[in-house]
Amino acid sequence: MKLAILRHGQTDFNVEHRYTGTTDVPLNETGRAEARAAGAAPWVGLVFTSPLRRARETAAICFPHAAQRPMRDLQEMRFGRWQGHNREELAGDAAFDAWYASGWALRAPGGESRGDQETRVVAALERIVAETEAAHGSLAVAAAHGGVVMATCDALLSEEEKAGRGFHDWRPKNASLTVFDVGRNPQGGLALSHVRTIDRTADLATC
Repeated sequence: MKLAILRHGQTDFNVEHRYTGTTDVPLNETGRAEARAAGAAPWVGLVFTSPLRRARETAAICFPHAAQRPMRDLQEMRFGRWQGHNREELAGDAAFDAWYASGWALRAPGGESRGDQETRVVAALERIVAETEAAHGSLAVAAAHGGVVMATCDALLSEEEKAGRGFHDWRPKNASLTVFDVGRNPQGGLALSHVRTIDRTADLATC
């Protein structure tokens, strides 16, 4: 079985390097063009989505005939006080500087930590995989965010597969798909492997 996570197309907050988090911003024109350029996979019948507009818009373009199943736990990281700002605006804030230096391991004031995000994302993926397996499916598709892909890789890939790459190294391009093989670890929990990135949605059929 395979799991594919589609990152949304570009937004104005992406251009301005803002911590978007759960702010519900739409795609901009470039983002819509990116999604169209990725192509469509009309044979996909169900997409599990972040409830945020940018993810759902991208899913609607790339999977035009799919039903959408919004899942709160597929939202981007909750950046709390940092949300809507960029590094330049926050520079010199001692709490922000400590959070940034920690690689998001600390909890953002009013938000969550990297560990908090990984816990909820893994729980969401467990539900997605279980539902797909119960329906005898061979591919589960989600539409979400860069932070969701980063959390997935950090939490569920083996140490061997993560070697030489840090948390932020897993950030995908806008409107790209990150694809994994789905398995189980010795304790029975979800484990992913053979991560790869594709730019064409139609390539899901053969990846």
